[in-house]
Amino acid sequence: MLISLLIRDLIVIDYMRVDFSKGLNIFTGETGAGKSILIDSLNFVLGWRGRGDLVRKGSDQAEVEAVFQVFPGCKSKKILEEAGLQIDDELILRRISNVDGRKVAWINDHRVSAELLRAVSLELVEFHGQSANNSFSNDKVHRELLDQYCENQSLSKLVGNKWKDLGESEKTLSNIQKRQDELQRDEEFLRHSVKELKELNVQPEEDKSLDERRRIIKSSEKLRENVYKACQLLGREAAEGAISDAMRWLDEIADHSAGEIEQATDTLAAALHELQFAVQTLEKFSGKLDFDPLDLERIEERLFAIRALSRKHQELSENLPRLLDSYIKQLNDLEKNRVSISEHEELVRKAKSNYLKVAKELTKSRMRGAKFLDKAMKLELPSLKMEKAVFETKIMTTPLGPHGNENVTFCVSTNIDSPPRPIAKIASGGEISRLLLALKVCLSASEDSRIVVFDEIDRGVGGATADAVGRRLQELGKRSQALVITHSPQVAAFANRHFCVTKHLIDGRTLSRVTQLNENDRVSEIARMISGNKVTSEALAAANALIFPAE
Repeated sequence: MLISLLIRDLIVIDYMRVDFSKGLNIFTGETGAGKSILIDSLNFVLGWRGRGDLVRKGSDQAEVEAVFQVFPGCKSKKILEEAGLQIDDELILRRISNVDGRKVAWINDHRVSAELLRAVSLELVEFHGQSANNSFSNDKVHRELLDQYCENQSLSKLVGNKWKDLGESEKTLSNIQKRQDELQRDEEFLRHSVKELKELNVQPEEDKSLDERRRIIKSSEKLRENVYKACQLLGREAAEGAISDAMRWLDEIADHSAGEIEQATDTLAAALHELQFAVQTLEKFSGKLDFDPLDLERIEERLFAIRALSRKHQELSENLPRLLDSYIKQLNDLEKNRVSISEHEELVRKAKSNYLKVAKELTKSRMRGAKFLDKAMKLELPSLKMEKAVFETKIMTTPLGPHGNENVTFCVSTNIDSPPRPIAKIASGGEISRLLLALKVCLSASEDSRIVVFDEIDRGVGGATADAVGRRLQELGKRSQALVITHSPQVAAFANRHFCVTKHLIDGRTLSRVTQLNENDRVSEIARMISGNKVTSEALAAANALIFPAE
């Protein structure tokens, strides 16, 4: 329930506070007095974009504050709780528009985004006006209204979630199949490559090792010759023998040298030891230079094979072992994908089965609800002076989608000899208004207590029909709080609380005011609506008759 609306410096309003009541709240006033600005203000504080020139001329910012009473379990509370905001029974929405266009919003003193504000507002207020009548001709709106009547909101949401699950499962399967197709195109290449890489069995750094060995083999003759010459010069017949002879001659005179040559003999002994080690190392190396004549041929063949495979795969030879591992992994992925495709096909089947199950349940509920809605509308339309009208909810099968398996179209016939046709093709603006009102009365018994705003929904009707519209609005007000802007005295007469919007010129500025009317003022206002600016005694009598009808 909307408790109050506070407006500051918005368009032609400098300050305005409106306190609402339960039931039917009526706003009347001359054309151009500013009634539509109330709708603009409410739209603004609820987070919607609206018109751009909101800030009153001469002011820095416009501000609107709306106070709502909310009840436990209402959807707006749940939305705020999911956003991390805890509220009690009072919900205060406040929004400011600066003159530069920047907008800021709060919910119970917590700064919030316009998106969150709109999400909350959708559960608080429902607007209906001429533009709403246009959207009422949309089949999507018809489906939503039928679901609302059938209380299908949870089931419809579940269908949407199951459709999303099905789409995600199908997308995952499609991606796996795409990857499988890519792998299968390369499968023959992969298998052949793995076979030849395994057969060649290239080892890490093998190319480098073989190349070094090949160079040694090719140089072995020269190496052997030089090593032999070195051994000859260093062996017993040469340097080693000479050092040995020198040490023997020095040993013979050592006792007569008083230790003067001891250092020299020790040095020669160490040199002889190192020389002998060098000769042994050279002889050992020389032994390794005895190669099988076929070794060089085998090494060169191996190098040729490794390098040919490297060129084929455009990889360095040292990367061939890793390439083999990569190809083996891709083949393993191919096998895993085959299993995964089978598993995901089953997941898609289950997801589709789950979707179809709830979609079928939704279809049954819609079919059943459509019959009850048609019966309810049949009872409701005569009270709105549409006794001859026939209302029919047509449900047609459509391709599967997030909203189920059917499309919903509200059809009407306003003449006995005409079959029901879609509302958009047959109903006038006034008829659409009455049909919408009849639907709202039918729906109000099943929907949550959102506030309903009607902006001149009675446009195009008058006389007894306007009286009928007023009665149905009054009936709707017993179930949901209703805010109605009207030019119809018959409708205004049914107000639980009546406000008059007036325009004044104050200090050269045009300003709008809203006044809550007492009983006497209501009579005067409705009399003005009947007769115009000059209120006659007949108009006052007619106004009294409308407000206080004889029993």
